[in-house]
Amino acid sequence: MSNLKTKEIDDEGKKFGVPKFWYRSSVVNLAEARDYAEAEMPEDFLFDGCYPFKVLYADNTISDALDEGKLPVAIVLSPRYALKLVKPEDFKKIRCSYDKAMALVKEDVLGYKSTAGSRKFWEIMVAMNARELFRLRQQMKHLGCVPLGEQCWINEELNSDYAWRASFGDKALATCRKCYFNEVWSIIEI
Repeated sequence: MSNLKTKEIDDEGKKFGVPKFWYRSSVVNLAEARDYAEAEMPEDFLFDGCYPFKVLYADNTISDALDEGKLPVAIVLSPRYALKLVKPEDFKKIRCSYDKAMALVKEDVLGYKSTAGSRKFWEIMVAMNARELFRLRQQMKHLGCVPLGEQCWINEELNSDYAWRASFGDKALATCRKCYFNEVWSIIEI
């Protein structure tokens, strides 16, 4: 890498207040450096006052605009599915064993059917690139909710002792003993 290119990347890092180590080992061009530095900024998920993911509100409206007068219920991930939001005071409820988790997610959400999500759904979610996952978690925080964790139950059993879970750290689906505690997220079919 030329000294001029290195200087441009150093300047870009200083502009965003990003430590030097992140681009020295992995970023090779200025565009990547800028994208990475901007992703580190907490406000990055808002673009022109809009969220990157649409929000389902309690009045059954869906919008990507920031609307402080409405109660957000879920983040819309596709035309068919939404991820129910969880307030910090309710987080302990969603961290539970498999059997409790499956009973918990069946609660009615604004009249929509809700489950823990299929294997196919979670395969797509764990394959989400790091930047999109970061934006999703930042949007959840901005809405005053707990962000999506690293491991969560899936609506599918392997046998009487094991069930499937999604692991964002490993970017894979794995089996886990049903007695262990993982998060469970209600996936709403809209």
